[in-house]
Amino acid sequence: MTLPSYKYSTLECTFPRELVLNIALNRPPNKLNALNQAFWPEFLDAFTHVATDPRVRAVLVSSTNPRAFTAGLDLKDAPGNFGAPPEGPMDAGRKMLTSKKFLKTWQATFNAIEHCGKPVLVAVNGVCIGGGVHLVSACDVRFASKDAVFSIRETALGMIPDLGSLQRLAKAVGNDSILRELALTGRNFSAAEAKEMGMVGRVFETKEEMYAHALTVATQIASNSPSSTAAVKDILNYSRDHGVSDGLNYVSVYATSHGSDADRVEAFSAFAQRRKAVFGNL
Repeated sequence: MTLPSYKYSTLECTFPRELVLNIALNRPPNKLNALNQAFWPEFLDAFTHVATDPRVRAVLVSSTNPRAFTAGLDLKDAPGNFGAPPEGPMDAGRKMLTSKKFLKTWQATFNAIEHCGKPVLVAVNGVCIGGGVHLVSACDVRFASKDAVFSIRETALGMIPDLGSLQRLAKAVGNDSILRELALTGRNFSAAEAKEMGMVGRVFETKEEMYAHALTVATQIASNSPSSTAAVKDILNYSRDHGVSDGLNYVSVYATSHGSDADRVEAFSAFAQRRKAVFGNL
């Protein structure tokens, strides 16, 4: 099998620890990691490869820019109406279907975070606007540095947040009124407010402290059974979108089929022998 090289123009991908892939947003400093045309297929390609790459058991998404995670959509690099079909003789129905097809390709970019089967952590510093919030909301574990500033900016630009943040954050945050306020006003909100509402789990004084902690957590996750972590991620996503009864029925499938799993045998053997478990790849 040919393993992916993860070489992109908008992303810097490295393995800072064994089994942990760091995908860092990486555009020129003055661009503040704005999401240009090249970003969308590159980010999707990276997570498509993550799904089947045996070298990856956990992913950390971060930024190389000390001032920004991402400034959101690159308005200077978006063709026409952000890639929507140009004005012309096309009738309204066909134009709507063409626009919807285009939008689905962008939605797929962040959906890939959920669908890759590997736990994904995100470490946010500096500005995180619009599309950045959509990206963050799709990740499993979310950290921020104290200087992080978020904004669901679309309403201020005459747009609609349409890449998943409203749907995912509606289930993740503990205050519906605050979420509605943020989405309807488009105002900035701090890392402290993001933590208070449940959007991020922890806030750190500096980007460096945050990254070090995120890498430690990612490493711990990567050392666990890959089949178990994949199952837990899938179960959590399913349970988020369904009731308790449906969630319990869903988890029963995993629980009853996991009994003879090689990872469990290895974990029990390692415990009995007082050694660290070594799990095989999926």
